[in-house]
Amino acid sequence: MRDQRLSPTLAAVLWFTLLHCPVALHAQTNPDDAATATLSGRVTLSGKPARGVKVTLVLGPYGSPNTPGRQSVRADDEGNYEFKGLAAGRYGILAASYVYANDDLFSLPNKPFKLCTVAAGDKLTGQDIRLVRGGVITGRVTDADGKPVILERVNLTFGGPGAKRQEFPVSLNYEMWETDDRGVYRYFGLPPGRYLVSVGKEVGGGYTSGSARGFYRRLYYPGVTEAERAEPVELREGSEATGIDLRLGPLEKTFAVSGRVLDAASGQAVPGAWTDFYVFDNQTRQLRPWTFGDPVNERGEFHLTGLPPGRYGISGTPDTARNYYGELVAIEIKDEDLAGLEIKLQRGATLSGTVALDGVLDATTALQRAKLWLRPSALNPSPTLPRDLPIGAVLADGSFQLKALPPGKVRLELGGGEHNFSLQRIERNGVVQQDALELQSGEQVTGLRVVLAQTTGALRGRVVLPGLLATDWLPEVTLRRADGGAQLESPVPLDAANGFLLTTLAVGEYEITVKLTSKNARDNQPPEPLRRRVTVREGATTEVQLQVEPR
Repeated sequence: MRDQRLSPTLAAVLWFTLLHCPVALHAQTNPDDAATATLSGRVTLSGKPARGVKVTLVLGPYGSPNTPGRQSVRADDEGNYEFKGLAAGRYGILAASYVYANDDLFSLPNKPFKLCTVAAGDKLTGQDIRLVRGGVITGRVTDADGKPVILERVNLTFGGPGAKRQEFPVSLNYEMWETDDRGVYRYFGLPPGRYLVSVGKEVGGGYTSGSARGFYRRLYYPGVTEAERAEPVELREGSEATGIDLRLGPLEKTFAVSGRVLDAASGQAVPGAWTDFYVFDNQTRQLRPWTFGDPVNERGEFHLTGLPPGRYGISGTPDTARNYYGELVAIEIKDEDLAGLEIKLQRGATLSGTVALDGVLDATTALQRAKLWLRPSALNPSPTLPRDLPIGAVLADGSFQLKALPPGKVRLELGGGEHNFSLQRIERNGVVQQDALELQSGEQVTGLRVVLAQTTGALRGRVVLPGLLATDWLPEVTLRRADGGAQLESPVPLDAANGFLLTTLAVGEYEITVKLTSKNARDNQPPEPLRRRVTVREGATTEVQLQVEPR
């Protein structure tokens, strides 16, 4: 199996998704905002001042302490830290080291970062971070003959049987994940709690080993194959759990999948096509993308190897040049190779039209500078249709075309380079589309008019959950234009204190919705969603407090 990589089209889609969501996730600013905010707190170690500990601040998307634009300060003798001269926006803060751990790491929504939201001129205090001396889990992994298993990943899950389980954050001390030449592993800097330790791959869990030599079946400490029967390793602050050894069974056999990519209309092979590969996720019970844009050969053939038994999916990568989309074919590998699969490419639907800029005199120059994209997003994804849809550039004359789209409901989202526009409404032959656009198979939709407005407003607020609501429930917030219907609904990211700051919003009326989801496995009835109308004004920050009441 090849390394995970992206076709040019899908790479652009993912880059757009990460950097240019409809609601700003980054520390973007209003044009008149000055970098005048401060953010401060105290770092403690086992309840005492953590003198000299480095505190790092990043702008997002909070994937790594090495994110460009980061800055760091050292805590003073009392453990206090302060960041000055911040622009309005959302920031992630982190205070940790190889041997210290954040004692509430697994309650943070953006592990390992604590998110903080500031407006221009804010003095946000009390952003305290509690560190403890991290614990250690170490042991040895051997094969069925007692020989060391080298460079094998050891999996660590927080939470014992019956509790909500969370994987150890990827960005923390990733160097310690694998066994050394003796088969020894050593996880360190761990917060107190209960951990499940395992090695190997889930059979049927949608994992591709990438190796024809085989794979080891998943084994949990102290030597069981089911997580429910695993023995949790209990860690106290600064404690060390040794001898957490695992002896694996023999290497399991892997299999191959092969077939051809065909034009559904003619039945002929399609050389120059690509395939996308999906794996079955046991937790979500759905197929999820694994690799993108693997090329077929000159006869339209593909060949994938190193696959454990399990459930998978294969589809043709959307091809905008030839206006194809690929139907997804679900497969299951049991105990033999699969050959002769046929992956069919269907003729896609197209969307075309123009973009209009409200209140902009020189639209051509503005579009050239903004380098905008439009991305369709499926609202009713089907198990047999592609999950990722191609984006389309907005040209200097305002025209755009989206191709290789499957049938179904889609909405359009705006992205691109540095710009201060938001999508206001979509018109089809002069009629405002309140809901998603419905596409028929192979349909060519023309005459769309996408209206954008400049974004000079901001919205700042907080969700308040009184009493047990804060203990048992997590808020999820969405925002949409009051006149935009489903087209413009966007998720609102919350910080550690359930606060938010949305910058670069267009002037107008919005509806903000708060829904609650359960923190635990109990199937409690949530309160009714809270909906609030808010008005965003030009060059101003609108304040809102959203208090959810019990049923």
